[in-house]
This record gives sequence, structure tokens and C-alpha cells, in this order.
Amino acid sequence: MKYTLTIDDAQVRTILHALDLYSRIGCGQFDEIRRLFQFDSRKREGADKVDIGWTLDAIKQSLLPLERGVGYSINNRDVPQTYRMAYDILQVLRHCKAWHDRPEGGPFVQFDSPFQTGDHEFCTVEAVVDTRKELEGLRVSMARVAQVVGVETTECPVLDKGYSDLCKMAAQDRGWNNLAGAICEKAGENLDR
Repeated sequence: MKYTLTIDDAQVRTILHALDLYSRIGCGQFDEIRRLFQFDSRKREGADKVDIGWTLDAIKQSLLPLERGVGYSINNRDVPQTYRMAYDILQVLRHCKAWHDRPEGGPFVQFDSPFQTGDHEFCTVEAVVDTRKELEGLRVSMARVAQVVGVETTECPVLDKGYSDLCKMAAQDRGWNNLAGAICEKAGENLDR
């Protein structure tokens, strides 16, 4: 069975943090628990002065055959599939978010193609564009450009249209790019004056 989940940007960040923490703890990186509370406003006064590293290491050593300060690589054969699956989901989601947020790419690991660490099928993630929100942002941006170059709303009817009217215009006038082109064309006329 497959599932579809629609979440917003803040929820994506929360899921990424949770998957990262889960996969790291599964690799024996128990020190991540301390970092989890590093900026937590609920901390007791003086909590920063308490070294819980020894306690976390003692817990880790009682559960896993690892020494202090040592963890497994996610690719280690001793790391169970559930932690690898969490890491793979993290990679795919992080990759999709990175390319959606910065279509030009970048030199960071999230822009690299995810590599599969487990024996399971890779999940798929797709960024869903909120057309209404994107269109409203485009209309506002076009209105600002028009204002800067001196295009009046009456000179360019795109600027004073609502969402449904813009959808109709886009359908009739061969797409959103033509709506943006109408603004640019009028802006160019005003700049030539």
C-alpha cells in the first residue's frame, strides 16, 4: 500500500529533523540527544553546566557494543534497516526541498542525488506548488514592477484582476507567461518614453 501526505514547509523541516535524529540514534550517536535540547527554552537553570555526555555514553554502551564517542556509519551492516530507511527518506525529502527552494542548485549535499543505504524501495517526493499562492505572488510582483516603471493599472488590465479572472485570462491568452509578458511589454513602453 502507498500513501500520499501533503505537508507545508514547516512540517517538512520538522520531519527532516525527526528522521535525522532517529537515524543518528540508530547509528549510536546518542550525543544528538544533548544537542536536541541545546536551545530548548524549557531547560532547567544551570542545565548547560551539567555534562550528560557520560550518562548518554553509559546508556549507549549498555545497549550497543560501542565505545565512548564511537558510532556506526549508516552503511554499516550492523545498522538495522529501519534506521537506514529513515535516512533514505530524509535524503529524498531533503533533496526535493533543496531543488524546490533553490532551482539553480548549490554546492551542498542536499543537491546530490540520494544514495540508497537500505534494502527497501526508495520513496518518492514531489513538491506541490500552490498555484493560487504562486499566482497571487506573481500578480503582486508584477504590480510592483509596473508601479516602479510607471504603468497604470488602467493601462494594463492584468494588475487589477482577481484569481479567477487571472485564471480565465491565462487560459485564453496561452498561459501565465503571457500575463507576465503583458506587464513587461507595457513596462518597456513606459521606459522608452
